[in-house]
Amino acid sequence: MLNRVSTSLFSVALCFSLLVATFSASAFTLSEGKGRFWYSLPDSDQRLEVHTYLPDNVEPASPIVMVMIGSSRRAVMTRDIWAEMADEYGFIIVVPHFDKENYPGGRSYNRGNLVDRKTQRLNPSEEWSYSVIEPLFEEVAEALGSTREEYYLFGHSAGCQVAHRLLTFDVTSKVEALVCSAPGVWTFPDDDMPWHFGLKDDPLDVETADLADYFAMPVLIMVGENDDNPNHSKLATSSRAMAQGANRVERAINYFETAEEQAQRLEVPFHWNFHIVPDVNHSTRKTAEFAAAQIARFERGEGFANMEP
Repeated sequence: MLNRVSTSLFSVALCFSLLVATFSASAFTLSEGKGRFWYSLPDSDQRLEVHTYLPDNVEPASPIVMVMIGSSRRAVMTRDIWAEMADEYGFIIVVPHFDKENYPGGRSYNRGNLVDRKTQRLNPSEEWSYSVIEPLFEEVAEALGSTREEYYLFGHSAGCQVAHRLLTFDVTSKVEALVCSAPGVWTFPDDDMPWHFGLKDDPLDVETADLADYFAMPVLIMVGENDDNPNHSKLATSSRAMAQGANRVERAINYFETAEEQAQRLEVPFHWNFHIVPDVNHSTRKTAEFAAAQIARFERGEGFANMEP
């Protein structure tokens, strides 16, 4: 009888321990599988919805991939696509949801909310969408007990606009490598090209000469072979956009080659790679599949695959 009581008490205690553990994890939604949590922005009353995925084999040293969403802002769909690759490669996926209500239009999201729409004055840095990414990574890493001090940054389409400007403006110092795919518009490292197509009169007074650290970073610029539709519904077609190229393939090539030329002119290291992905258009899924394989390759110490433009 005593053994039965002891066994019952042990079972109750075990169930309670598991319940507490589950509750603690779900408070941050960082348990295995698909999750969601609300992130309180530093120095602000605003909260940001964040979607995550942790594979079954997650470890303290598992790579953390911060994924920037596109202009449709479909964070759940983006997370679910990346979840498939996370299981294969052991990635931790973090997808912040910059919703259209709090970050309306390209000015607030793609271009970082750097400037007040009405006054045209520089916003405080805590209001920039760019300023969210690094503190969010740090909080996720701490909550997971991660040993990673840097993260992989990926963006496709409008997400790539966010990602490459984040590094152009040096808003984060904890990116291990960047994979940037097929935006409609780039911010070229060109002091004579007007912002946001280039750096002339940009809000933070960045010049090409300031980009040595960015040029020296491991970067993969990628674009689908068939992402060459000049009439794509989400492709910017202003005269300044068209000056970057007639389609996303041309614009990616021109951005990469401009960066390479500028690095050579400045006589600084240039550690970027370029790849045109065969048989891929502007597909979010196929782009993610290739990008994930490249991040896994980089994580193995093999670097990114390279294809001369």
